[in-house]
Amino acid sequence: MLYMTVDDLDNARHLWRRISDEVKGSTAELEAAWVVGRKLWQSSDIPGAFASLNYAWRPAIEPYAAKLVEELRARQFLLLSRAYTVIGVPAAAAALGLDEAQALQACEAKGWHHRPDTGMLAVVPAAIETKPFKGLEEIQDLAKHVAFLERRSVTKDHSKA
Repeated sequence: MLYMTVDDLDNARHLWRRISDEVKGSTAELEAAWVVGRKLWQSSDIPGAFASLNYAWRPAIEPYAAKLVEELRARQFLLLSRAYTVIGVPAAAAALGLDEAQALQACEAKGWHHRPDTGMLAVVPAAIETKPFKGLEEIQDLAKHVAFLERRSVTKDHSKA
């Protein structure tokens, strides 16, 4: 669930694949977490991911599930604000995992304007963050990562075969 919270679905998926079938079958909660992961991996079922997060998590897991909902909703707000200038309340509600009244309230809190006559929301565009180029330091860091990956050699060397 933590990988999903930081939007690292690749590692979440690889972790799931490394877990033995015996462990996967031993707890419904683990399977419920991966149901969320699958829906996020598919990207087309974000409303389903929000619905799956309504699982009755153990008290020890509940804060992580709540944080995932919070982060996922923040990412969805960012995507909507970059992709739309106007969006319908039902579409925004589905994308945010909220009912229409909650979505309307959340969107208005973000500064979006509701047009009651059309049922549409005028989206406030999100500021695009740009990271300043750090020069040589950034290039050296990238070179270290590439060297690390080459040493690990994820693929076979087909020239020896």
